Amino acid sequence: MHIFITGSGQLARLVAAVLGARPGIRVTSATHADDAAHPKSLPRGRALEELLRELSPAVVLHLDQPGEEAFGDRAGQLQTIDLLGACAAAGVGRVVLRSST
Repeated sequence: MHIFITGSGQLARLVAAVLGARPGIRVTSATHADDAAHPKSLPRGRALEELLRELSPAVVLHLDQPGEEAFGDRAGQLQTIDLLGACAAAGVGRVVLRSST
């Protein structure tokens, strides 16, 4: 199973490490990668859709969310909407969103 994870925080790094250590699971991290094979920032719009089509993950874990202190962060909300649209267009079967509320 291929899992695509967004986020650069401690939670995203921990989840990527735990899942990546499991047999049969391949993890691609979007915003905390150390090599060119993984994007360092989440693309937007058509580029994000194309990336998801190319990678063809079974699951997207969207852990790149602001905490409660940033509640109402418009940019973060728009990024999530963009990601959900790209997942739908690319045929991603499951999406998990981190929520602070």
